[in-house]
Amino acid sequence: MSDDDNATTVRTVRSPFGIEVDRRESHLSSLPGKRYQDWFRSLDRAAQVFSGNSSDLEAHFKTFVGTPTFATELSDDFGDTAARLLHNYLAALGTLRDAQRAVHHRIWPARYSPDDPRDDPKDKRTIWETEIWAPKVAELFGDGPAKFLIGLRNYSLHYAIPVTDPSTSFASIQGSGGPMAMTNSVLLQCDELLKWDGWSRVARDYIEAQDGGVDVLHPIALYSTRVREFIMWFFGHVEESGRVAIDEYHAKHNEYVHWRNVEGTWGHFGMDGRIIQFRKVAEARLERAKYGTRGWREITRDEDGEWVVGERDAEWPPLPKGPR
Repeated sequence: MSDDDNATTVRTVRSPFGIEVDRRESHLSSLPGKRYQDWFRSLDRAAQVFSGNSSDLEAHFKTFVGTPTFATELSDDFGDTAARLLHNYLAALGTLRDAQRAVHHRIWPARYSPDDPRDDPKDKRTIWETEIWAPKVAELFGDGPAKFLIGLRNYSLHYAIPVTDPSTSFASIQGSGGPMAMTNSVLLQCDELLKWDGWSRVARDYIEAQDGGVDVLHPIALYSTRVREFIMWFFGHVEESGRVAIDEYHAKHNEYVHWRNVEGTWGHFGMDGRIIQFRKVAEARLERAKYGTRGWREITRDEDGEWVVGERDAEWPPLPKGPR
């Protein structure tokens, strides 16, 4: 008996359902709206990282700020933890900005003055960045506290990790001889900060205006609030730039997900067996029916104000009734 007689032929058989899944997922991945979906996820991750680091830092500071605890009573690791959390916050600040720039450079890539012979080839600014982005940045992040934090990030990267100094002070609240109020602060000493020559004029003026130390919690709280406003503003511009593509992707993707949920429900058996399963399948089918088939046909209003049913998308025909 030869080896050929013992050979086994393996054939791969693909079900109609598997073929349909591959075809639909390939189509969804090729849509322009899929790129927007990926960009939104990238921006959301960067925003979540920034928000988480901001919350962690403020929570740590507030174990001292606003409490009756004296600075001398703090544990030895308070300062080390504050330095670590502040560094993470500043790094996340830069990451969020870089993620946003990466997106808007892809959506609006036209270079600023690309034909100007005086143009610096290293200048990567775009028209949108110059005319739309920069004015909004200046509006929200152009004052002393914001410029200080932006500069503090560069300080921590190129000069030294900022050293925090917990401080407890007392001041009369009703003039000389009146009752005293206690204030706890987390400071960055001005003389140490000003040893670095990389500060912008606005940031340096802000540091020099402080009385010995910068109360770092104030600019952090202010900056974090403005970041949330800027994120909403930026998301709105990105959404508007790709509204048609985003809507198409969401409609088709959601229709596909409802279709897959029917099939996925078939694979689950509850503790009471198939009776539970069939009810769940029926519920999944109802959800699919409610959503409809908005992903493959559009209804628009023509110039006469009449509603017109558009042509079906040849690459997105109606999904099978199934999957089973």
